[in-house]
Amino acid sequence: MKLRNICAVVLVAGIALVTSWNNTIFASKPPHRIERITWFIHPYCWSMTGDEAPNGVDAKKWKACLTWERNNHQKYMQMISRMGAKEAVIIYPIGNSEPMQELMAHARFRLGDQCVIIKRTSVDPEFMNGVQDPIRQFLDDSPLPGRAEWIEAMITSQGKHAAPDGLAAELDRELRVACRTIGYDWRPESLEVLYYSRLVAYEIENTFRERNITYEPNLKCVAVGEGFEQCAMTWKGMLPGYLGLSSPIENEARLSVTGQPEVVFGEFKERINLGDEIRLFLWRGAEGESIGLFTRASFCWSDPQQYATVSLKELDLEVSEVRVNQIRGRRANQISTIVLGPRFDPSPAFQPDPDHLRVPIFAGSRRGGDHAYYIVAPAVDPEVFRENLIDAQVSP
Repeated sequence: MKLRNICAVVLVAGIALVTSWNNTIFASKPPHRIERITWFIHPYCWSMTGDEAPNGVDAKKWKACLTWERNNHQKYMQMISRMGAKEAVIIYPIGNSEPMQELMAHARFRLGDQCVIIKRTSVDPEFMNGVQDPIRQFLDDSPLPGRAEWIEAMITSQGKHAAPDGLAAELDRELRVACRTIGYDWRPESLEVLYYSRLVAYEIENTFRERNITYEPNLKCVAVGEGFEQCAMTWKGMLPGYLGLSSPIENEARLSVTGQPEVVFGEFKERINLGDEIRLFLWRGAEGESIGLFTRASFCWSDPQQYATVSLKELDLEVSEVRVNQIRGRRANQISTIVLGPRFDPSPAFQPDPDHLRVPIFAGSRRGGDHAYYIVAPAVDPEVFRENLIDAQVSP
């Protein structure tokens, strides 16, 4: 036999032997049970821009947000250093800032297989800009230009990953069931939330399976990141359903930066579990304001929009303003403020009668009407404010 043929046989045999060893090691590796996961969802948005506020942005608020983010970074690093064998982290990277790189390196070094860094990317459904009745058109049997290409780009992360078997068909079914339940009146951006959430869950499941990491449905989960009422809620909201968790992934307000002015310069007080996965977050503003935000800790795509109806009798106040600020462009969740004070042309959509305030409960789905509405009440007894919001009636 020629020498090169002998070498080829030896090489093939060697590869087969190494593969056999690796498979044996993997197969014999005992399952590693975890009991807690911390999600780091886009944790360093302000650091991506630098030390100076962009043109047109309030410099004082910008500096406060950047300082808050840098303080959080030190806390994140300490949290990871303290994590034990039954804990894991899941990181959604954003940008390439120094703290982003430090966090990932530290988590990899400290936790090894218990650190999962999401590699799949999302794609803006720009092909639907200007399309009338976009969700119905998306599901129509007639080919919508750009639809097939967008689905392919989403499920393959623009060609970087293999398309998961059957996932596109699964999402199509889920979308159609949801439309039959709650209608078609959604923003196109919501499609990105549905597809990307399922893909992230798929990546987590596969990574845990490859590393032989297991968990029970009662796994304890928390999420931190930015913005608090934007990506940090949107990109984890559907995961409990997809991952088979019995409880939501809870958001930590102190460790998640927001651009809401009253919150930036205020003090977080508490997160209250109102049942049925509804949460009430409360702050005290720098000027003594009472501040509240109703959210959903998790959601499924067919869930209808929910509302909290708050009695204004005890508060002796009326809605005075609904201010909507879209602070991060078309794709972002809208951040809105309802100010309670002297009457000023209140919207019937928020005040069906003089004695009640009806507020959408924020989920993060980016469907139409799903905005984060902060309720701000100056010069109000914080305890009265708290009790009125706790007693709110929740309904679709």
